[in-house]
Amino acid sequence: MEYVTRREAGATVVGLSGDVDVGGAQQLREVLADALAEGAVVVDLSDVRFIDSAGIGLLVTAHRRADEQGTTFSVAAPSEGAQRVLSLTRTDRLLVVHPTVEAAVAALGG
Repeated sequence: MEYVTRREAGATVVGLSGDVDVGGAQQLREVLADALAEGAVVVDLSDVRFIDSAGIGLLVTAHRRADEQGTTFSVAAPSEGAQRVLSLTRTDRLLVVHPTVEAAVAALGG
């Protein structure tokens, strides 16, 4: 798993790529915690080939932390593989999923 972060209209956009799995879980946990410390977070899944239960669990945990902090957490532009896992696990019913990063940022009022 690789990642890039950037600030866009008051949100931290975390772009993930490759396989989001148990091998990168600790790194992703830290990246999401740092991003949440700044406020609203959008996770761009457009370049994710695969996401396993560890990755899904970290997204759910980040969503819950955002709720506790009174901020926003969403995912955007899931690749076909990521969308399939989000749907099969019904995580797409818990998380806010936007079709594009632009739509996710716009939903924040930016």
